[in-house]
Amino acid sequence: MTRTPDVVLEDLRTVRAGIARGPQHLYDAEVNAETLELAAQKAEDLAFFTNEGSVDARKAAARLAAEAELTAAVVGRAEYNRVKAKIKALELEQTSLQTELKYMVGEGA
Repeated sequence: MTRTPDVVLEDLRTVRAGIARGPQHLYDAEVNAETLELAAQKAEDLAFFTNEGSVDARKAAARLAAEAELTAAVVGRAEYNRVKAKIKALELEQTSLQTELKYMVGEGA
């Protein structure tokens, strides 16, 4: 199937719309990741202070007690990084489509 300038232009519009939504998605993902990291730190600190024993034993017990929150924080950070990667991929796709369209117009397609 031969791509026409109209098809490439429509693809370019779609990519640009995705890029335009990117900053809000990135902001939302970052806020979520930070919130989850703070919750994990709070859970770990609370568990540390409520446990007894040596400092090392309390640290270990606190990490175990806060495992769910720590895991959620890791997932939140991964989601933030995924949004950043998606934005970068869209930017690269935009560049590619712009180059393709420029070539087509130059060739008179």
